[in-house]
Amino acid sequence: MLPPEIKRYTEKANKWGLIGAGATLAFTRDPLRAVAVLLAANPRPAFIPAEYGWQQAELVCAENRALLPDSDSLSKLTWTKTLLLEDASALYRVESEEIQCLTKETTEGLQGKINGACVFAGSYAYCQKQGDRLRNVRARG
Repeated sequence: MLPPEIKRYTEKANKWGLIGAGATLAFTRDPLRAVAVLLAANPRPAFIPAEYGWQQAELVCAENRALLPDSDSLSKLTWTKTLLLEDASALYRVESEEIQCLTKETTEGLQGKINGACVFAGSYAYCQKQGDRLRNVRARG
């Protein structure tokens, strides 16, 4: 799945390419020039490398045993507004251990633990508040 910006660009480029090719054909009466305009405005060179790039990133993550979403693609993670991890080691699987995840959903976001590491997901303000609270607790005890 591609980011929405690339999809919008390809739709616009395709539409303007068709309009440009039609106008070129109407003004010049030369079908070869109209086809040239249509090929020049082709959006496929813009989104084929992006699709390949996301597939390559997913392959590298799989080779490095990084956790990937089961139901969605890696590119959908780019739409996440905020992700706060206390310990990045929670992102990698250890073959001999089973990952344990405990979460609690609130109205502002999600908080929980992955293999004992605190994880917060939500708005920037929510994650900042939870991070400050966690630092205060650690400073006291």
